[in-house]
Amino acid sequence: MDEKLLERDEEQDLARRWKDGRDEDALHALTQAYMRLVISVASRFRKYGLPFADLVQEGNVGLMEAAARFEPDRDVRFSTYAAWWIRSAIQDYVLRNWSIVRTGTTSAQKTLFFNLRRVRAIIEDVGPTMTPEHRARTARILRVKESEVDTMSARLAAG
Repeated sequence: MDEKLLERDEEQDLARRWKDGRDEDALHALTQAYMRLVISVASRFRKYGLPFADLVQEGNVGLMEAAARFEPDRDVRFSTYAAWWIRSAIQDYVLRNWSIVRTGTTSAQKTLFFNLRRVRAIIEDVGPTMTPEHRARTARILRVKESEVDTMSARLAAG
């Protein structure tokens, strides 16, 4: 991974060449320059116990999606744009494969899956089971239904 980081002008030039002329060399150069970003984002998802190579592969899917959708005329760096697509692809992979029981596919379930442990840590004195008050407070913080908090809490405790 000795690809150099790209300057803004280089990013825009490569993105335009890919967008306008389908120049595969430009696409290759653009994606290779940001493989480190894929690995960095994928490493944040290791705690879910999935194979790291699979996380990186899903991150590559997100990187390719970012390259396909990137608009070089907007005032945003490709790396910033790509990071969102990479993280999204990896999160979807984690949600699909983290447990035998599919953990979540709705927006509320994704919010709970990625934030429930953090919110429970913020709320003091939450033991292995949540009291109705803790459940209500968590639901309010994450803007989801109490029943969804209860369901996801049980799934995460079992997983």
